[in-house]
Amino acid sequence: MFAVRRALQALRLANFLFRPSLQAIQALLIIGKTILNNGQPGAAWALLGTTTRLAQTLGLHAEKGVAHWPERTRPEARAVWSAIVVHECFLSLCYDRPFMLSPSSSWTLQHASRNGNLSYNNAVQLMVRIMLNLTAEQHTSLPRSTELLAELDNAYYVTEAHLRSRQQCHSLQQHLEHLSIQLYYHFCISFICRPAFQRLEQVAGGPHYMVLLSRVKSSLMSTSKAFLEFLALSLVPLRSWSLVHIALSATLLLSVWEETRNDPECRKLQQQVIDAFQQSECASNVTGPKSSSGNMQWLSDSHIRALIALTDSVRAGSIPSRDISSTTPPPRPETWESAGLAETSSWPGQNTTDEISLACGYGFANIKST
Repeated sequence: MFAVRRALQALRLANFLFRPSLQAIQALLIIGKTILNNGQPGAAWALLGTTTRLAQTLGLHAEKGVAHWPERTRPEARAVWSAIVVHECFLSLCYDRPFMLSPSSSWTLQHASRNGNLSYNNAVQLMVRIMLNLTAEQHTSLPRSTELLAELDNAYYVTEAHLRSRQQCHSLQQHLEHLSIQLYYHFCISFICRPAFQRLEQVAGGPHYMVLLSRVKSSLMSTSKAFLEFLALSLVPLRSWSLVHIALSATLLLSVWEETRNDPECRKLQQQVIDAFQQSECASNVTGPKSSSGNMQWLSDSHIRALIALTDSVRAGSIPSRDISSTTPPPRPETWESAGLAETSSWPGQNTTDEISLACGYGFANIKST
């Protein structure tokens, strides 16, 4: 009888697939974000795929798909699809996985004007449009990267004043929006500037390369600083998987990248980030096992391992490079969780290229260290 009840319940849940509705898609989107922020990014990634397909079934991915909808429901449909595109963008960037959506699917983001005074939501949407264009390209050259960086800067400079300057914030909401946009903005800069991590003789020292190199270093440091400032005001960043991932990946990269690993200011930032996690109610016991009943539920397993790796790195002064006399590469995991941060606890046995790839969560296939 128990099995029958479970089977009937499963059939009722299947109604989400058989009869999709705008309300059902909204519910799935909220559930997915809740699962993600509860430290289960893999499940959230899978559910997002289902949610996106159901939205496409209703025609939300194309403007003509909702043209026949009642006028009063069209704004809601556009808002739901915009939320899906933004969620898909940042989760894909953090996971370093292919986008399910193409730039043409971001039709709802076309309403993000560039005429100035962009609101928080419009600023995020404009960043997403730029990142969608970047990921749609098979190969990004240094000149193209600098073009995208300039485009991102132009979008940032036409946002509302409080999003660009902390001094222009006059309410708690504005302070939170400012720090949130700073994290996303500098995260996008780091992603665009990935070619700066390639120490290739034919590009190192060139004007485009030097621009990217300078920007990526400052953006990584700004990410850690914004995260710390955010924590001083609210626990929101500790309850957001994407913000935790952005902060940890940036700070972890500062500890392994040769341009920053020995920088005193960077070392200070790394220690401050570690202290922030250790002192928060989110991580009362970083080195212990994850407990579903404790505060550790807010961190995913991969983030806990990343935090341990960062702590070990700071204590040791630097992460040791792999012995070049060893000819047998370390075994790689069969599955990668949370944008390459799944195996950060095994860094001492890997080379610098793997360390940087794992730290950032980006696909740095051609990074060469000196």
